[in-house]
Amino acid sequence: MNPKKGLAFVVTGPDIVERDRVLLGGKHGAAWWYAWSPTPPMTAEQSNGALFVPMLWSDNEHLWDILIANYPSTYDGPILFLNEPNHPDQADILPVDAAKAFHRLRLLFPLAQIVAPACWDRSTQDTVTEQWSLDSAHWLLEWREAYYRLYQTYPDVFAYALHYYNDGLQPATACRRFYEWVQKYDQRLGIKVILTEWRLCNEMWDRVANYDLAAHFRHQVREMEAFDWLWGWAYFANAEYPDDPYVSNADCHIALKDKDGLTPLGLVYVSL
Repeated sequence: MNPKKGLAFVVTGPDIVERDRVLLGGKHGAAWWYAWSPTPPMTAEQSNGALFVPMLWSDNEHLWDILIANYPSTYDGPILFLNEPNHPDQADILPVDAAKAFHRLRLLFPLAQIVAPACWDRSTQDTVTEQWSLDSAHWLLEWREAYYRLYQTYPDVFAYALHYYNDGLQPATACRRFYEWVQKYDQRLGIKVILTEWRLCNEMWDRVANYDLAAHFRHQVREMEAFDWLWGWAYFANAEYPDDPYVSNADCHIALKDKDGLTPLGLVYVSL
């Protein structure tokens, strides 16, 4: 099993189908996965033993209750904290309130490997040619500084999370540039980066005629996995947005909702 290979994955039907079992765990599936939730939507046996990573998606008290009820205070595994908090249709939380929430989470789970909030925005992200997203960087810096003002120390995170879309072609470059940005503000030894969402998107197809997608996919994964500071990467697996010109191309998916089997890209995924 490839220890860095992960999935951002929502089980869409009432039953766990064989396709889902192939994508998770075992010899060729994901070593770790998450479902934007505190608890998994399937059993460990159904997921072939792949590590489920809980997420506190937002500061919603119901999510807190689920997390606290299902994990002991001695839990020492990873926890993803907040999904795109700078987005009005996602976690949507001010940096100062997120700082207070992180402090609460750290007190509840002092041994946990808590991951910093994963920010993203389409309009300004330019990880490949210039710098990491200005809007996302501004939110994360405000969060760190707000935490410092409140608690006279910076948040003790295990890793920093990155979402990478745009064309989706250069995740390794995006991760490297994000890590370089992180090091400007957090010089602790051993700090990690996790690519918690990555997706090949529609914008690439107009620019890469006759492109060998499978070879490129493999190359990018090899390049990412050579980074010793990269804890893992998760491909955004099976959500479909047929009306979204950004991610509606079926070639971007590794599995399609309500369809058996894997796509050509999915077959590449399980071969990695």
